Amino acid sequence: MAFSGSLVHSGDGEVVVCHIGMNTEIGHIVTLTKEADTVMTPMRRELQRFITIISAIAICLGTIFFIISVATGKGAMTSLVFAIGIIVANVPEGLLPTVTMALTMASKRMSKNNALVKNLESVETLGSTTVICTDKTGTLTQNRISVHQIVTPNKVFAFGSGDAVPGSEIKHLRRIMALNNNATLNSSGGYSGDSTEAALLTCVRDMEDIEDLSGFTRISEKPFSSATKYMITVCSKADGSFEAYLKGAPEIVLSKCDKMRISGETVEMGDEGREWFRTTLTSMAGRGERCLGLAYRAVDVADEIEEEEYIFKGIVGMLDPPRPEVPEALLKVKGAGVRVFMLTGDFGLTAREFLIICRNFCAGESTAPFDFVSPLPTYLYPIHSTIATDIGLITKDQFHSETDEDDEGDEKNGDDKEKGERVKTDIEEGCLPLSRVVEGTELEEMSEDSLSEILDIKELVFARISPAQKLQIVKLSKQKARSSVTVTGDGVNDAPALKNADMGVAMGIMGTDVAKEAANMVLMDDNFATIVKAIEEGRTIFANIKKFVAYVLTSNVPEITPFIAYVLLAIPLPLTVVLILAIDLGTDIVPSLGLGAEKAETDVMCVPPRKKTERLLTRNMLGMSYGIVGMTQAISGFTSYFIVLFKGGWVWGQELPASDPVYRTAITAFFASIIICQISDVLICRTRRQSIFSVGIFSNKLIFVGIATELGLLFLITYVPIFQTFFGTARLHWWHYLLSVPYAVAIIIGDELRRFFVRRGNKFVLRW
Repeated sequence: MAFSGSLVHSGDGEVVVCHIGMNTEIGHIVTLTKEADTVMTPMRRELQRFITIISAIAICLGTIFFIISVATGKGAMTSLVFAIGIIVANVPEGLLPTVTMALTMASKRMSKNNALVKNLESVETLGSTTVICTDKTGTLTQNRISVHQIVTPNKVFAFGSGDAVPGSEIKHLRRIMALNNNATLNSSGGYSGDSTEAALLTCVRDMEDIEDLSGFTRISEKPFSSATKYMITVCSKADGSFEAYLKGAPEIVLSKCDKMRISGETVEMGDEGREWFRTTLTSMAGRGERCLGLAYRAVDVADEIEEEEYIFKGIVGMLDPPRPEVPEALLKVKGAGVRVFMLTGDFGLTAREFLIICRNFCAGESTAPFDFVSPLPTYLYPIHSTIATDIGLITKDQFHSETDEDDEGDEKNGDDKEKGERVKTDIEEGCLPLSRVVEGTELEEMSEDSLSEILDIKELVFARISPAQKLQIVKLSKQKARSSVTVTGDGVNDAPALKNADMGVAMGIMGTDVAKEAANMVLMDDNFATIVKAIEEGRTIFANIKKFVAYVLTSNVPEITPFIAYVLLAIPLPLTVVLILAIDLGTDIVPSLGLGAEKAETDVMCVPPRKKTERLLTRNMLGMSYGIVGMTQAISGFTSYFIVLFKGGWVWGQELPASDPVYRTAITAFFASIIICQISDVLICRTRRQSIFSVGIFSNKLIFVGIATELGLLFLITYVPIFQTFFGTARLHWWHYLLSVPYAVAIIIGDELRRFFVRRGNKFVLRW
């Protein structure tokens, strides 16, 4: 069956159209993709919630004090201006541009690490990821498949060890590999055609002492298909005779053979030969090798393709090695509390052992080929698991698969079988194993509740799954409590899962345009380790935005309290609306950008992912920003304000016009006090747990650019006549600035003490 959009590589034939449009397989995938709901990013949800809460607080305070102002005898217009002032003071006008700039800077940093972000809000989404559903080929592996060894009933030919393999010793195997092949190699080292066939051709080319194949001519061919899983070619030899070559899935090739070649002799394929085949194939698959069976036979008529009575020659084992940086990346991701599921089309045994090799590599253990003498325990390896154990995704010896129940027992493996039965019993009794491989056929028969239970297992490999099954896994993972799912994919069939995931990640090199369009991020190097870097960046962004929110909220208190004091205490307004805007849109912007560019704290990848219930605006943050730091700034401002007024001869209850020099000096002193305290505030907001001295006070240059900007605007507003006229300010003397310095120092010392107790797990401080 050919799918719509398929390209014919070679040959000719008649095609019968069965379905068109949305009824084709591609159409079904398009339908799944279109049915996917638009996923709102965690960042957008939190920003909407934050804006809603702050807006509600601002409107409520503005309304309440408008009523109080009118009730105390002030005019409606004066009260309205006053209410607008409170609303303006509460709303962080610089929030959205600062968040946008912070996300833009983060996406730029990620692009330098080969991660191209299509949606700015998606930068943070990776930081909340709890589950990564990744494919194997090209992402966890190098996508450079090569022949590792050729195993015959009496000898093993190893490749890549540095020893030359004489082609004359395996001439029939070499013929099958070269003549049953549609790939071509070019002089530049590249190839066209299937990567597996190209690996076979490369192996043949690298052999020494091989005879010339120019005397062979292909006569006919039965091409490989996913349904038959084998390929047959018939070639004429130089002497005029014909030979058929068979290549394909080892078990399929074996079923078409009645003889085998041993030590130059052709013998019957008996029980002993089949047992050798079973143990050898299990052992090779257990090392993560992709296996192909090879066979041949003589034919009399070239036009007829025989499919029986072949002579079995051997098994070719090929490896696609894991990327060297993947084991360490997986170790880092696991340390961060993120689970990684492998969703692959490979055999489960191959996938599992791949992950073990990477784990051993990370632990400093050898990844050299295993000894061939004894086969792997059959209970331990269902056919879909090798790659996963090699890189550390699945823990060896703590693994289960339903296909274990289908493995045939063997007397000589009694101990292994007993161990396997104990594993199965634990599962039947409801004790979840640490690791499991789930086959696509098993998934088809599984209920949603059963799959939901399996998704609680720590280490999972899903093998031989369809696009619909991948989508099912993603949707159910998202429904699990506190789960944010990231999915990688490169094919058209991955598009539904990519679009449904909280974060879809497409491959930039091997990925299709459809996958890239459905994804939120594209990996330009197709490397899993890049995702880990992006997760760290995402966590840093969320932490930095929380720091920014805490920073801007503190200035709300010294901006609001002057209006409240103006109404309740009958004093001249200590801070004008235009000066509030100067703080929110002027002095606060650049320091906020500096917080957005703050580097990650050292423990950012040592803590679990944040829960979906964790908020950007929390009770602790409001208490700290409004109740402690904000009130300290407000007290500092009122201290400076009243000292200037009383020193200028003002008495309580006296009204002052806006042009009065004493009044203008007093509001300028209040404004300067906020700026000076905000400098301390931006310094303490740089870290949430670590001391600012441990991260380096001068490590973030943008912070100090922001501080310089604050001081520059303060100078302009205070001393430049045109700014004095616009903002209604006056010149300050040096001692005016000193009035707020003790409060700024107190803010730094107090927060250093808070972080000291936080690092030591003080429950009271952590709670409040």
